[in-house]
Amino acid sequence: MTSFRPISPDALVALCAQRFREVPGLTVAGIDGADAADPVAFAGQVAEVLRAQGRASDVVALEHFIRPASQRLEWGAHDEEMFRTAWYDLAALRREVIEAARGRR
Repeated sequence: MTSFRPISPDALVALCAQRFREVPGLTVAGIDGADAADPVAFAGQVAEVLRAQGRASDVVALEHFIRPASQRLEWGAHDEEMFRTAWYDLAALRREVIEAARGRR
């Protein structure tokens, strides 16, 4: 059974960096969270620790891949299916970030 224990934000940054370092080669990791938790800033802290330890690291925010409003709101501002499936250009993220990084190995 999974167990949970309290951890400070700094300890969580260190733990994530440690886990990412343990994976050999290119590692693509996703950090998710509510906007109020500022997951992009958290990812930036993890990337800083990794860079300080000699591992190349960068942060790409999903918000940079949001589709234009004309596409996002095609079926109205309150269409739940559209929000879950079409707000972000995931094909562009895959092509421009993930596949591009894998091509540099």
